[in-house]
Amino acid sequence: MLGIPRNAVVALAALLGATTALPIAGGALAIFTPLAAQTAARRPIAPSDVYNLRSVSDPQVSPDGKWVAYTVGAVDSAKDRNFSHVWMASWDGAHTIQATSSNASESSPRWSPDGRFLSFLSSRGGADDDQLWLMNRLGGEAEMVSHV
Repeated sequence: MLGIPRNAVVALAALLGATTALPIAGGALAIFTPLAAQTAARRPIAPSDVYNLRSVSDPQVSPDGKWVAYTVGAVDSAKDRNFSHVWMASWDGAHTIQATSSNASESSPRWSPDGRFLSFLSSRGGADDDQLWLMNRLGGEAEMVSHV
């Protein structure tokens, strides 16, 4: 299953309130919730509903196995663009943290070998192209570490 332990996928799906998570192309997950968990009010799907969809992708288990870093993508209808941010969830699902929230998208989270830092790609800070950023896993502002 994408090289990710099954219990990591199940934990991520549980955090999102889903009961089924299926791997799909590109390392993303298709998340399904049971019909009973959905609201009772029924209506046809509208084109604007696409703006409420979120995609979860690129899950990365920390070296100590206690955290999963991943990206959550969405559409900003006002700016007519897609964006994604890095999130972290504890393995047991007790804690969920949005690690990034800049005006630019962030992608490709990766753990440092000791698990203290999380790196990601972003064009934040006025960069023309995606650069490598590094942040302390416990919080704080990310630092740009590449200038390509």
